[in-house]
Amino acid sequence: MGSAPFLTEIAINIFVIILPVLAVVAFIYPFVIYPYFAIREIVFSKNGMLLKRGFRPITIQKITDLKTRTFRGKEVNITITGLAPDGRKVRKRLVRKSTGVDKRWEEFKADLQKIKSE
Repeated sequence: MGSAPFLTEIAINIFVIILPVLAVVAFIYPFVIYPYFAIREIVFSKNGMLLKRGFRPITIQKITDLKTRTFRGKEVNITITGLAPDGRKVRKRLVRKSTGVDKRWEEFKADLQKIKSE
């Protein structure tokens, strides 16, 4: 007997090798990779807003646009567009529940509006 047709071998390799590797990566991602990019602390200073995370902090010096998204009548996240100290554009979405500002959401939005108006 000869070898299996080329397309059959590719299909088998996808199911036997590639999909299990992707499943392992998808399982590991929330536990290993996500904490390095998740925002742990939000600090307002005279230089703007500093978003501290595990990998590299993000500084937004000037806020140019704020957009809130509602779901079933309740605000769920806010998208902040602004400028970094080096002049490049920064866009970050902050989810109400995961950033720890759920209890003081209105105060947080007021602080963002204050930075935007300056």
